[in-house]
Amino acid sequence: MTEACALSSLVSRISSEKQWKFQTPHQRHKGPFKSVAKQPVLPSEKINFRFRTRLIYATATKASFDFPNVLHLQICPSIIDRMIDRLLDLLLTSWRDRVGRYFPEWNLPPCLILKMCKKNWDKEFEVEKSTYKALEIIQGTRIPNFYGELKYNGKKAILISDIGGVCLGDPAGAVLEIPDFLDLMKEALTDLGRFHIQPDDIKLNNFRLVNGRIMVIDFEMVLDKFDTNEDCAREILGLTYWLGRQYEGRQSCHLADGLITQVK
Repeated sequence: MTEACALSSLVSRISSEKQWKFQTPHQRHKGPFKSVAKQPVLPSEKINFRFRTRLIYATATKASFDFPNVLHLQICPSIIDRMIDRLLDLLLTSWRDRVGRYFPEWNLPPCLILKMCKKNWDKEFEVEKSTYKALEIIQGTRIPNFYGELKYNGKKAILISDIGGVCLGDPAGAVLEIPDFLDLMKEALTDLGRFHIQPDDIKLNNFRLVNGRIMVIDFEMVLDKFDTNEDCAREILGLTYWLGRQYEGRQSCHLADGLITQVK
């Protein structure tokens, strides 16, 4: 926590430098805003797959038409699942937590994300796994929980928690005013910066607004070669402002298209 505060202070100091002041994104349209866009209906299907010692049955829904390799899962507990869950309920919390660490397949939430490796993206797949391990301390608070690797339809895949919220690239996520967006994004990237890690696939679709905070969801491409905290802080500020300009532009487009509206 102390390291995060020190990095945050460094980011604030750098942002006051003259060259950065001219790069700060500005609000073109006065908020607050609300989304009036209709949510797309995406196809669902019943699937099953083996994860470690458990055969999982679930209803799978594509995350979006743009990302067919990502599925939202709603687990459909089998009779065996229910029996084991009842047995686990009899354990003390400390013992149940221990079972969850060694057998994560039997301590899963009802909603999950299954992310399959894209064709010829084996290197990026390994990077994502190693990044989740490096960021284990902030799993569940700033990034999804990582449960493990599996095979689905012959493809490598990872199983992570479904954090909910809304995508910052969608109309539902484009309702923040720019100063609030910048503050929240700096907080998110600073938490990653504690581990000298920053995302390298810089687009709004890789961030979600969840209960008033921004969470990061994609780690196939990352930057992790920072010599000093100041180098990392400058990267945090640069990414924040770059994303802020993307966000302001997307917000303006959504307003023009009637997908979000200003609240009077």
